[in-house]
Amino acid sequence: MSANPHAATDPARLLRILKGTPAPEAEPNEVEHLRAEVARLRQENASLRCDNAALVKLITNPHLKEASKIVAVRLAVTAKSKASHNQDVDDAGRVRVSASEIAEDHRRRPEPGERLAPVNPDGSPFLMPRSSVKGILAELRDTHRVLDFKETKVRKVRAANNLPYTDTEYLVTPGASLADTLKAAAWFTPATPTIRPYTRQAPCIHCGEVHARKVVCDGCGAIVRTIPVPLAQEATAHIDAEQDEPTMGAPPIATNFRAIPAVENSSATNFRAMGNRPAMHQRRDDRHTR
Repeated sequence: MSANPHAATDPARLLRILKGTPAPEAEPNEVEHLRAEVARLRQENASLRCDNAALVKLITNPHLKEASKIVAVRLAVTAKSKASHNQDVDDAGRVRVSASEIAEDHRRRPEPGERLAPVNPDGSPFLMPRSSVKGILAELRDTHRVLDFKETKVRKVRAANNLPYTDTEYLVTPGASLADTLKAAAWFTPATPTIRPYTRQAPCIHCGEVHARKVVCDGCGAIVRTIPVPLAQEATAHIDAEQDEPTMGAPPIATNFRAIPAVENSSATNFRAMGNRPAMHQRRDDRHTR
């Protein structure tokens, strides 16, 4: 009797095998371990959601400059990463972060006569020059009051010539999550918002459109000069001939399209196209007719 080749993959047979084989019961300690693992994963997922919301809020905050957002995120991310690996952490739990790590600028200082390298030694680009980090951090801490850190002086040695130098590093106390560190910067709003004046461009008094008028040569078509559109307060104040007070409003649309002033430079004018010839050519013609 030949064996059935499809017996091993028969669904009904596999289902009977599975039903007849009861699952092994888990140990009580293993069940508690799985429950703790599920709770930890849920807490980690909730923390990541809060971090994502804080980053989106910080990116879309219109009250902070782009460079300030980059420095704030880099400071928080670097401090959290170092704290998780227990790197550069003092006894008080503060993490030491350098300006090179914040700006990702690890280029060496050029020697006299050399130029600064355009990329890092490993070929990676930098976010910004590390020299600009100090001023941005001072603005975030002292002016906006959205970050809390302390400055410290560190003695270092240059790798190129083994000469010592003093560098400024920043002591940061990382929060429980990235959202806790960036919360103040993400929801930052200045106490006195900046009020920018609204400038309305007035329409042209000849055609009614808003554009810059250009004076064009009638002969060759070259643009002689450009007249910018005046501001609204300058273009809408029209003095009426019968009234002493100015009338504010939109300027009337004129039907005369030849109101563009004539070109004063006679050398850029084509006299033949204008139907007028210079006096020099007229005297030459009179000489020949005699």
